[in-house]
Amino acid sequence: MSRVALKREFAQLISELEGADFRNCIAEKFAVDLTNRPTTITLRGYSRDKRDGLIHADSKSKPITALLYFNPTWTARNGRLRVLNSEHMEDCHVEVPPTAGTRLIFKVTYNCWCGYPSFEGIRRAIQLNYLVSQKAAHHDLLHHRLSAKKKAIKKVFTIDG
Repeated sequence: MSRVALKREFAQLISELEGADFRNCIAEKFAVDLTNRPTTITLRGYSRDKRDGLIHADSKSKPITALLYFNPTWTARNGRLRVLNSEHMEDCHVEVPPTAGTRLIFKVTYNCWCGYPSFEGIRRAIQLNYLVSQKAAHHDLLHHRLSAKKKAIKKVFTIDG
């Protein structure tokens, strides 16, 4: 969380998500030991058409993923997270609208496929991951920093029209 300045209420929310009470609740719910597991928080505010939402299963280094959405309403047909039965977008188990207060927490497995149909625009969310080790946390943070720099560079050199 060292790269983003947060307002007081939002910082308090992040602190509670990373706190012992929430950790213990998740550990009990999913029957998983989260003791001494580092966390990463990813803040998302914008979805890029055809680049975000691709079908994936989170990595084995992230035993638990929690998503919390912040969009006041969601009328768009696309951009709703789909929990999938397979690697196919139309093989949907459940579709989760990214509306304010909606949360999805799941235990990561090799076949916990998810993604959303291509959407470009504001799509606000917090993603919390518990990680298997501090090394995995450092790797995840490095990945996000490099990705952010790549996006910033692309934005500078993209010419519309």
